[in-house]
Amino acid sequence: MTDAEVSHTLQLIEVADFISRRGADALTALPLTFFDALSASDRSRCLSMAYGSRFGGPESGGSVARDSLICQAMNQRRAAVKPPDTIKDGLGVADIAQLMRLDKATTTRLLEAAGWLEMAPYAGEQQRRLVPDAVIWNGYGANLTAGLHGIPFPIFSPDHVDEIIWTLGMDTITEGVNAQPTKKAKAAWLLSHHDYLPDKTIADLSGAGLRTIKRNRSQQNGTCK
Repeated sequence: MTDAEVSHTLQLIEVADFISRRGADALTALPLTFFDALSASDRSRCLSMAYGSRFGGPESGGSVARDSLICQAMNQRRAAVKPPDTIKDGLGVADIAQLMRLDKATTTRLLEAAGWLEMAPYAGEQQRRLVPDAVIWNGYGANLTAGLHGIPFPIFSPDHVDEIIWTLGMDTITEGVNAQPTKKAKAAWLLSHHDYLPDKTIADLSGAGLRTIKRNRSQQNGTCK
């Protein structure tokens, strides 16, 4: 199984677990986007994992067996969902960056790309990178606010930090860069496959100059990071 297939399956399991706890109607943000983008067979598989039911495949039109668990679940009142346990000694983005020996900006982009962080509104029209609801309900992270009028910030569970770091795929990125023959090819590969990374990170990984990365990004999409 490839890294992409492993990542897809893990996301499928996470979404299925969320649905089993709160129902498909409660999906929001990245989990909802992921679920909506699934093929008919993968969506059936996800719901089957969530409810332990027998869903028809695409050829059967996705009908639900009357004696299936999902059919029963749709016709009964769901019990209240138990909130996740409070995370003790939570790790901030800077702590994860230190564990990975990366800078905070790079770690933030990796966490966001993997779905552990998302831009969320707070205090009116402002926005911050915070932990999504699905991550919170699965006990992987939380958003804390220091003081009465403090700014919310994300933390992650020390019990799951190794899993979180693994999903960021930094080893895979490094292997992909090292497989390229020249600095120019390394930079082009990073901008093509991991353009969410900061310019300085791409420059450091590829060995190309920072000005070169900014120029190439500007030519590619008209923006610099």
